[in-house]
Amino acid sequence: MRKLLSRFLLIAAGLLLSAPLTLAVTLHVPGDYTTFGAAIAAAANGDTVLAADGVYAGDDNKNLNCEGKDLVLMSENGPDACIIDCEYSGRGFIYQNGESSAAQVIGIAVCNGIEIQGGGLYVFNADPVFKNVIINDCQALGQGGGVYIYHGNPTFLNCVLHNNFASEGGGMSGEESNVTVNSCIVAANSSTG
Repeated sequence: MRKLLSRFLLIAAGLLLSAPLTLAVTLHVPGDYTTFGAAIAAAANGDTVLAADGVYAGDDNKNLNCEGKDLVLMSENGPDACIIDCEYSGRGFIYQNGESSAAQVIGIAVCNGIEIQGGGLYVFNADPVFKNVIINDCQALGQGGGVYIYHGNPTFLNCVLHNNFASEGGGMSGEESNVTVNSCIVAANSSTG
């Protein structure tokens, strides 16, 4: 019996030592990477991209797509201090590769986005979580001036959707989705349909 137990422990130890050990890391913007896009590209599943105060603009700071990685994208000091300015060309975030609820955006504002659907955020077949996020002054030519969701189950906690415009669903529009909205402010949005 003792010999069998020793053999089992040796096999278990060998399996543990041979398994790859990955630890989540924090990538700082602009400290480690100058843009959100560069940090997201370098990040691995489970990592955190932490942004310092500032207004982030330019091509590598909009249309941010995590490409299926469950990342936490967050600011150091909340959405009043960390703003993604889409400069009326593109949107803030795109989730369309099956990201789970472990994919989160925390304490970031998105403004001046424009797209056909989802001027600020676009969610398709994904379940991300948005906490303390502000989406304002965004517009869509079709649906979801602030947010558009299709086949997704995203969660919005303590968010603000303000002054967004679309043909349908000025603040938010969703189809074939199960959206959770809790303690959010949706105000001064408008649509033509």
